Amino acid sequence: MTRRPGGQPGFSGPANLAACYAGAGDPVKAEETYRRGTVPQAPGGTQAVREAAVAVDRGFSGYYVKERFGAFLSAKGRYRESLAVYQEVSRAPDLDDADRGRIQANIEYLESKIGLEGKFDQRGIG
Repeated sequence: MTRRPGGQPGFSGPANLAACYAGAGDPVKAEETYRRGTVPQAPGGTQAVREAAVAVDRGFSGYYVKERFGAFLSAKGRYRESLAVYQEVSRAPDLDDADRGRIQANIEYLESKIGLEGKFDQRGIG
């Protein structure tokens, strides 16, 4: 969930839509939505609605969609890609201490997963 200024909950149009695609069994559309960071034009929808959803996401936390994308990639076992996304997010200038700690914990987790993969590969196990 995103946070409005002052820590109040908000929503993210792109992240919510991507999660819906993933939950409905369409990981390709989910990934496309995360990568774009936008809500596609829906049949019968208006450009204004789409732009409003994107503005909400940017206004509450400009890195939220990227952070959710990192989690999506990690859940798919795509640890190196996920790590790159989290490293990019970690450079966001507006991270508060709690966000920075959470992002760093994810980076450390992914580094450990990648390290384990390398050990298995070197021994011919994986």
